[in-house]
Order: sequence, then structure tokens, then C-alpha cells
Amino acid sequence: MTQPAAKERLIYEGVLSLLRNGTGLYQMKVADIAAAAGIGKGTVYEYFQSKEEVVANALVYLLEKELSEASLAMQGAGDFQSKIFAVLDYVAENVHSSQSAFHLLSKPDMLELKPHLCGNTN
Repeated sequence: MTQPAAKERLIYEGVLSLLRNGTGLYQMKVADIAAAAGIGKGTVYEYFQSKEEVVANALVYLLEKELSEASLAMQGAGDFQSKIFAVLDYVAENVHSSQSAFHLLSKPDMLELKPHLCGNTN
């Protein structure tokens, strides 16, 4: 996982904060994202072409963080079975959290992001 630039990370955390606080994709504006990130609206457009691209990338960023955390949990376990149980425990603890990527992706309006998540925006 490559680390995003500092401003990209601010943008991602701003998006995630809005989503976690109940702002849906349709209600969210780039100005809201910029405000939540503590940056100017124009800065968002320096990194991304659309709101959908920003939100999709923020969700991928969160998924990568969560997969990294699951991997760390697995590394601390001994044999194969313990590793599997460590990952399953991590998933069980986090999948229902309103903070998790899985929860955020389960919202109905997130289906609109599918082309952006799959790399097909045509």
C-alpha cells in the first residue's frame, strides 16, 4: 500500500468523516469535503476530477488500512489456524462498526461508485 500525500490523506479523512456522520453521496459536495479536510475546494480538484473519484479513493484508502490492520493481527498469530482465526476475529470485530469500510460501502448510494472503484468511468 502506497501512502497518500498529506493533503490526499486529509481529503480522504474528510470524506470518511462526512460518510460516518451520515452524509450520503448525493448530499455531499466537494465544498463539504474541502471544509471537512480543512483545505480549499480548489485543492480537492488538484488531486481529483470529481466528487465520485474522491469518495471512491477514500473508500479504497480505508479498505487498504483495514486490510493492513487485519494482516498485522494475522502476523502476531502462530500456526495457520491461529492466523485464520485472528483475521476472522478482526473482521467480526470491525465489519459491523459504523466506522468500517464494509459498513460505509453497504449504503445504497455507494453503488454509484462502482465504475470509479473498478476503474471504468467511461
